[in-house]
Amino acid sequence: MKKNWISVALFVGIGTCLAFGASIISVANSVNYEVLSYQIQYLDAQGVTFRVMFGLTNPSGYNLEVWQQRYDVYIAGYKVSEITSKNRYKLIPDNMSIIPLDIRLSWQDIQDKVAPLASSSSVVDIGTLPVLIKGKLSAKIGILKLAYVPFRMTLPLSNFLP
Repeated sequence: MKKNWISVALFVGIGTCLAFGASIISVANSVNYEVLSYQIQYLDAQGVTFRVMFGLTNPSGYNLEVWQQRYDVYIAGYKVSEITSKNRYKLIPDNMSIIPLDIRLSWQDIQDKVAPLASSSSVVDIGTLPVLIKGKLSAKIGILKLAYVPFRMTLPLSNFLP
């Protein structure tokens, strides 16, 4: 008799965990984001740092907390930068929250990776180059924490150009 209850409790526990995991993944996939603005934060002999303000819309009815963000930035398939942010941000339910991220580009990377793209493309085509930002972040909804939530965004380079 006890073995039946143990297997039922185990089955219900695993099912509940899978349901919570699926709901968090669906929330992560349905978070809307857009680039609101950007500005040059630092300009020095080693490179340039852009501060990009992302607007994230939380579609769930719960507060969503985000931290430990780590992203890689690719332009036309070439990795040009890494973005990390240790700060915690709270995304209010059914509302847009603004998250600033600093993107650091070194002059050497621009010369080695971006300049050949610019020389092989016309000025009109540069704006159509794809910018891929992918990485991971940690998220918390209520009492449930996820240490790894994948993030992926593709935009044309023209969204970052004046």
